[in-house]
Amino acid sequence: MTNTDTGTPGHSGGDGPHVGLILALTIRGLSVGNYPDMTRVAQTAESHGFDSAWLCDHFLTLSPDDYVRDAGITDNANGDAPAAQGPSSIPLLECWTALSALSRDTTSLRLGTSVLCNSYRHPAVLAKMAATLDVISGGRVDLGLGAGWFQQEFEAYGIPFPSTGDRVSALAESLQVMRSVWTEANPRFSGDFYTIDGAICDPLPVQKPHPPLWVGGEGLRVNRIAVRHANGVNVRWWSAEKCAERRALLDSECEAIDRDPSTLELSVTTVLAPTESPAVQQQLRARFKSIPESGLITGSADACVEQIREYQAAGINHFLFTIPDVADSDYLDVVGEQILPHLDTAGAPNPPDLRTHPLKASRTMTSDVTSQSTETAGEEYLRPTEYIDSDHPTVVETARRITEGVTTDVERLGRIYHHVRDLPYDILASFRYLATGQTAASDVLENGVAFCMGKASSFVALARAAGIPARVAFQALDAPEMEFLSPEVRVLWGGPVGRPLPWHSLGEAFVDGRWVKLDATIDAPTASKLGKPYAVDYDGHTDIPTVEGPVLRENGSYADYPAEVADWYVRVAREVLDALESTAAHERVAADDVLWSGPDAELVRRQAVG
Repeated sequence: MTNTDTGTPGHSGGDGPHVGLILALTIRGLSVGNYPDMTRVAQTAESHGFDSAWLCDHFLTLSPDDYVRDAGITDNANGDAPAAQGPSSIPLLECWTALSALSRDTTSLRLGTSVLCNSYRHPAVLAKMAATLDVISGGRVDLGLGAGWFQQEFEAYGIPFPSTGDRVSALAESLQVMRSVWTEANPRFSGDFYTIDGAICDPLPVQKPHPPLWVGGEGLRVNRIAVRHANGVNVRWWSAEKCAERRALLDSECEAIDRDPSTLELSVTTVLAPTESPAVQQQLRARFKSIPESGLITGSADACVEQIREYQAAGINHFLFTIPDVADSDYLDVVGEQILPHLDTAGAPNPPDLRTHPLKASRTMTSDVTSQSTETAGEEYLRPTEYIDSDHPTVVETARRITEGVTTDVERLGRIYHHVRDLPYDILASFRYLATGQTAASDVLENGVAFCMGKASSFVALARAAGIPARVAFQALDAPEMEFLSPEVRVLWGGPVGRPLPWHSLGEAFVDGRWVKLDATIDAPTASKLGKPYAVDYDGHTDIPTVEGPVLRENGSYADYPAEVADWYVRVAREVLDALESTAAHERVAADDVLWSGPDAELVRRQAVG
């Protein structure tokens, strides 16, 4: 479809979109399991004008339901999907070996990985592998990399499965290592996860300055890593509207670091199955029912073209399509003959502008004072993040309801502060939902109880939803009596000598040209009952300190909850719940000084913004 100069990272260079075909995913029905069929499909795709062929980096396959559940992308309100019956796995060719073979059996298709699991190979070795394949293929490699999610696969193959925060941090370092290996005469790098000293790559890749680096994943932290270190981002199963929102956010993130947004491509993966039969369309939806409806493009060829045009109107010009039973159906020929020829001019006349981020529209809620303050505080304090999901319907509706009828930011913030502070404080009840992975601000509001983590995140999310810049701050507290903790948690956390609270969370908001620190952790009735009432009333200008104990150390302020701290709180929650079920676990957890000390403050504070 295009003749993109992939040596210069950026958007596709031709008139039409870049169209790739995924030959193997870990989902049954979306994978070609033997090489003769893979070669035939790849060569057919090449003859139809596809731009690229892509393979996943997995060793096990799953049913569609199990895939969506394990990958964490289900739309099911309960977050789960029924386990499907069938074989534990079906044939799946190893990614790099198969791509190397395809490089000799194709001539023009670009060869991509969607995506490699970072934990499976050292990045310096991976850079050498990719450089070699780039040389063999004549400069056709696209390298996609992700943090990894398939815990069952890690465990089956004896590969350590670190915390989410560590996996994502290691991904960021890997991208830097590979760029160094590809572009420096004497590559050196020293990080928390990887170190290289003279990892020379000879021969170098054919593509200059290096093969395109893609990051796979929908998380905001992962996408922000791509903004700094990659050439593109791929998201799975998203609607055009959701892609438009993320495109706008990526553009803003690029501008914040003086990067030209056009140098960062946004790609989407969808199922593509053109058929005019309503019965077959229904069968496809039932077969892949756990993949979000937005991730399935089906209908007549003309209808499929129109759906693709919606993505193009949203700013998407790079597509990775996965076709059901591609080796045994006629879908590929229909796509090649009836869809691809119509995509060169797929941009509809005067398409709707879908690239406006919802937060920009929501700014109409705010006063002129807030608009001026936002320019000073920075747009990053208004954006939704992984933990501060201020665009979630629960958060948006709650912010609208509690701020209705007021006209100034000071009044809005006051209502938000008191709403959050009035949520019952219950650390044990909070640990019960936190241990299940419910870590976002919307989870806090839906559960209706919180401790400091949830109070801070929900305060910041509600403020942002109301158009008020806000961020999360942390302090280490001296609270030897820990009277606000439930007895079960207090005996574990306090230990024999009393431990500090190393990562107490609270919210900060930007009003009238300054940051105000507002602690809303303990609900007012509980604070008064335990003899520590709030000494400062909210006025929109004065900081409200915690009532839990003296501050030992300020741990910085952050646009999002640092993953290291969030992961630590989840671990604490799970350890506490385990301790309540077993005497041996209780003794172990109570004596674990390393656990209760939290993540290293200096390491985390490198991410601080204030």
